Amino acid sequence: NTVASWWYETLENYCEYTQQYNIPLAGMACSVEFDGQAFPSVEALRLQNYTNLAYGCQALMYFTYMVPYYKTDGWVDGSAPMKLDGTHSEVYDMVKQVNAELNNQAFVFLGSKVEWVRHIRSVPAATTKLSPADYMDLGIEYLAFETHTVLSLLKNGDDRYLVMVNQNLKRTEELEIEFAKGLDVQIVEKDGSLIPAGKVITNKEPYYPLEPGDALI
Repeated sequence: NTVASWWYETLENYCEYTQQYNIPLAGMACSVEFDGQAFPSVEALRLQNYTNLAYGCQALMYFTYMVPYYKTDGWVDGSAPMKLDGTHSEVYDMVKQVNAELNNQAFVFLGSKVEWVRHIRSVPAATTKLSPADYMDLGIEYLAFETHTVLSLLKNGDDRYLVMVNQNLKRTEELEIEFAKGLDVQIVEKDGSLIPAGKVITNKEPYYPLEPGDALI
């Protein structure tokens, strides 16, 4: 239930490759318990998928849908979406829930281009720290985070999306954000609907609770 230190460097490298060669990037999410991995959770599936999307992934895959028949490497039957007897496990419903959320928000990511990816509260190897210049360019006057967060600026058609992903699987992020006066900002909800940010984040209460592994778009 922790993120491997090399994961971000890998994402940075492949994001750069796909931009250089203009080819789509696919990302994977661990959806099974094996070799000491934690049992899958909605939070971990969200963190993996949203972070992959923040780095420009245009396709998502799960590893794996069913455990192998052999017993080596600590494979745990019942921890993948499908059990060996062909029935669904509780992980099936987790994947189904997360997929529904991602499909609702697919218009943000499908066909998008990464303008930049930044990290705050922790800056792993090969990544770039968020600077005030990054978000002030968007009309955001102040951003504060309590825990490690990945931020990605995506451009899709005429729209720009700021994606913020809580990388902590154990605590809710109290994101503090202040927008420039008169700035028209909308939040993309889990059902794909858009709501004015001012209905959720106000000058008096400039906080947004970002659940473990979850994303604010």
